[in-house]
Amino acid sequence: MHSAYGSKETLKLNTLDQKFQLLRLLNLWGIKTLTGALPTEIGRLIHLRYLGIRASNITDLPPSIGKLRNLLTLDYRNIDCSDKTVKIPNVLCKLMLLRHLFLPINCPWTLKELQLSTLKNLQILWGVKCGGGDWFSRVMLGLNPSLSKLKVVVSTEKNLEAVFDCQSLKSDRLHTFHCEWSVGVALKHVNNVISRNQHLRKLVLVVKIQVQKLSLILPSNLLALELKDSVLKNEDLMVVSGSLAHLKLLRLSNSYTGTTFTCNLGSFPQLEEIYLDDLQKLVMWKIKEGAMSSLKKLEILNCQKLQFPHGLVYFTTLQQLELFGLRLSLTTKVDYDGLPDWDSDTCTDNCEWTETEDRDALIKVVKPTSSASWLHVTGNFRLLSRRKLHLVLDLDHTLVHTRKTYKLSPEDRNFVRTRRYGIDYNLPGKLGTLFQAGGGWTKLRPYVRDFLREASTMFDMTIHTLGCKFYAWSMAKLLDPNGRYFENWRVISRDDCVALDKHKKFLDVVLEHERVVVVMDDNEDVWEDHKTNLLKITPYNYFSYFSPEDKVHDASPPRLSWSQLNGDESEENGVLARALDKLRLVHAAFFDDSAARIMETGM
Repeated sequence: MHSAYGSKETLKLNTLDQKFQLLRLLNLWGIKTLTGALPTEIGRLIHLRYLGIRASNITDLPPSIGKLRNLLTLDYRNIDCSDKTVKIPNVLCKLMLLRHLFLPINCPWTLKELQLSTLKNLQILWGVKCGGGDWFSRVMLGLNPSLSKLKVVVSTEKNLEAVFDCQSLKSDRLHTFHCEWSVGVALKHVNNVISRNQHLRKLVLVVKIQVQKLSLILPSNLLALELKDSVLKNEDLMVVSGSLAHLKLLRLSNSYTGTTFTCNLGSFPQLEEIYLDDLQKLVMWKIKEGAMSSLKKLEILNCQKLQFPHGLVYFTTLQQLELFGLRLSLTTKVDYDGLPDWDSDTCTDNCEWTETEDRDALIKVVKPTSSASWLHVTGNFRLLSRRKLHLVLDLDHTLVHTRKTYKLSPEDRNFVRTRRYGIDYNLPGKLGTLFQAGGGWTKLRPYVRDFLREASTMFDMTIHTLGCKFYAWSMAKLLDPNGRYFENWRVISRDDCVALDKHKKFLDVVLEHERVVVVMDDNEDVWEDHKTNLLKITPYNYFSYFSPEDKVHDASPPRLSWSQLNGDESEENGVLARALDKLRLVHAAFFDDSAARIMETGM
C-alpha cells in the first residue's frame, strides 16, 4: 500500500491494522494526517518490513513502533514539521532486524537519548544528530561497524571527535560518509584512520575545517568529494583533490578563501563533474593541458571575481558548461574549421554578445547584464570534433504509436490479445515491436531500431516529448534498452519545461546550439519558434480511432489504420528509411561547409 503523491485527501491510519493485518510494505510518502501523529495501532502491523513516512506531516512517532520486530527499513526523511518538534521515542533499539534507518535531520527533535548500539544488522544510518547530553558520543562509539552509509550532524567539538573515532570509519564496509557540524565548531584534530579507509567512495563534509593538511582526511579511492563552508585558505583544493586518481565528482561550495586554483598536468584523470559555488575570493583558475581529461560537466555559480579559465579549451570531452552570477567579461576561444558564425540575435535579449576577431570562436565574449547574469553553453567542442550534429526526436506518431487500452477499438483489443509482451510472432527470432505497459499498448514504428543505430553514427540524440516524464523514460528504455543512444540528460518531457509553454516544444532545454540541431517530428505546430530546424515526417498511426475525439493533430488521418489493414509500413522504403536518407544529406552538407544553406532552406 502506498500514498498517491498528488492527492490532497487526508488519510485515517488507525484502521490499517484492522484491514491489513498481513501488511509487509506501508509507504506513506507525502501523506498528511489529521493530527500529525502516527497512531498507536501501527504497532499491531507486526509483519511490516518497510515503513515509509517520508515527506509527510507526521511529527510524532508512538512508542508502539518498537513492536515492529520484523521491520527492515524505516524512512522518516524530509518531514513537513512546520513549527512543530519531531518526537522520536527511544524504542528503535528494539527493532533488532532493522537495516536501513533514515531520520528527519532538518527538523528539531525532542529526544533525551537514542540507543542504537543493539542494532547489529544496521547498514544505513542517515540523519542522526545530537540533541544535547552525552548520549550521542556513546551512540557513535557503539555503532555497528558494518555500516555502509552514515550521515550525522553534530553541535559540539566533543561529538565531532567522537564521530571521527567511531568504528564504522575504520571498517571496510563504509562507502558513504556525510558529516555536518554547527557554525562555531571546527574540525581541528583528526586521526589518519579515515584517510586509510580504502573502501570509502563518497565523502561529504559541511562547515569549518582547520586541520593542518586536508590530505589527512581524504581517502585515495574516493569517487565523490563534497566540501561546503569549510573556508580553507592555506591549501589549494585543486592541487590536493587533483591527486585522487579515481575521483569522478567534485563539489566545492564556500570551501576556499584563497584567490587561485591550479590544475596540473595529469590531475583529475577520471573526474567527470565539477561544481564550484560561492567562492567569493577566487580570481584565477589555472588549467594546464592534460588536466581533467575526462571532464563532462562544469558548473560555476556565484564566483563573481573569477576570470573565465582559458584552459577550458583543453576540455575536449566537455558536454555541459553552466555559468551563473559571473559579472566580468568572459573570453575563451575554440578553433573549429567550418563552424558557421553565431548571429547576435540567437542570444536572449537580456545578454550582450560581442564578436571576437576570430570568426571560428565557439564561445564569444559575453557580458551578462543585471537582468540576466547567466550563460549556458554546452559541449559543441565534443560534438563537432567527432563530426556529429544533434538530432531531437519526437516520440508519439514519429517513433512509436501508443494508445491507452480503454481507447483501443474492439478490433484492436482482439488483435493485441494474440500478442505477448515484446514478442511479434511475424518476426521469429527478432525483438518484438508491440508492447504492453502502463495501462496501454505501444507499437514501434518499422525500421526504428535500425534508424537509431544508423543515425547515432552522425548525431547525438535527444528525445523531446510533450508526454509526462514517466512515459518519456519508459519509451526511452523501450527504444534503447542498453542505453547507447539516450543518456540521462537526453530525455526531455513536459515536466522538464516548467517555465515554458507545455503545449509547445523549445530548443532552450536541449543542451546544444540551434545551429547544430535537427528536429524530427510529425507535428510542426509545436515547433513554432524553431521551424527552420524541423524535418517534418508523416505521422505513424498503427491503432485505429475508437471515436472522432480521439483523432490526433494530423489533419487527414487514414481511413483505415495499419492494424485494420493487417499490415504495416515498409522497413526498407518506409518513412524512417527515407528520413534517414535526408539526415545523411544534412550531415554531409553541414560538414562540407554548407551549413548556412541548410539552415536557410530549412531542410
